Amino acid sequence: DTIGPDISRWRTEVWSEISDLVDGLVPDWACTLLSHVAEAYSAKGSRPLAAPVIRVLLDAIRFPGAAVLEHELTHGFPAIGPMPLGTGWPSRDCPKPIVPLKRDEFLVESCDYIRTVASSRQPDKHAQRLLAEVWEERALKRIRGPFQAHPSWGFSAVMPTGAQSFGCPDLLPFPEGECVASIAFGIEQLDASGGIIKVRRGEDWRRSHHNRATIVRDRPLHDTVLGARYLYNRDHSHPPIHLWGHDHEGAYRQLPTAEPELSYMLLITEEGITVWQHVVLVFGATSSAWGYTIASAMPSWALDDSRWPPCASITWTTTAAWRSRAQPN
Repeated sequence: DTIGPDISRWRTEVWSEISDLVDGLVPDWACTLLSHVAEAYSAKGSRPLAAPVIRVLLDAIRFPGAAVLEHELTHGFPAIGPMPLGTGWPSRDCPKPIVPLKRDEFLVESCDYIRTVASSRQPDKHAQRLLAEVWEERALKRIRGPFQAHPSWGFSAVMPTGAQSFGCPDLLPFPEGECVASIAFGIEQLDASGGIIKVRRGEDWRRSHHNRATIVRDRPLHDTVLGARYLYNRDHSHPPIHLWGHDHEGAYRQLPTAEPELSYMLLITEEGITVWQHVVLVFGATSSAWGYTIASAMPSWALDDSRWPPCASITWTTTAAWRSRAQPN
């Protein structure tokens, strides 16, 4: 069956119903958000992912992970501990890591690592470029800081270059409570001839022990020929399907973290060590990969259930839902 000439009317009516849901549910929901979650959603040019509206729509198509996704969009995605299961993802034979760090062990070992390594580590050769990016993300409210260093870390933080122009006369006092940090570094992305086309900021979540404290029990599904074959088998009677790739700009950085106290970042510059805090998911963490991939699979489920799209995109972040239905029983 086809929608035919009614498609414009359908779109208008669907959009009107969703707009009514947003007006009725989002204001009260937004008032319940923790400060760092509200901050994460307040980036310039962005709007919060309306969790209660998404929950209504996902419940309507019986999306199995609707309740978990609503909770994490409201309270933030976990940085450590057991990760939620992805919808349709195959289970692992055993959790990874087999012997994860407990929370108290993680706090001790991560602190020991920072105290041992940070003060002797040399500045990254891309430090100034990374610092400029940090200032940009601070302006977007994805990062807080700059802070003083935690007393247990064994060093004094410095005021980063450019602080005055960003309205930072002094370092912020370090917040009370638990704290864990990782060290930032530059990741060079090269073209075919070996020239640098992009420098990304990564953080060493492996040596800071974050990934050892993150427990995964399934495997994300990525784009392969299986996804394309499934789409073809499903829609082979229609015009040829179209496949393309795209990169979601700032992908992880659009979702809040549940525990910003576990997401401090140390950026070592020529002047010394600068201290920052993420309020959104970070590049390089196992928990970020799980959280973002679970969230980004949701639109594909919604579209697939409605059989709405004339074609479907196969990407690292959106293939899980398509492929999850192609798996053998």
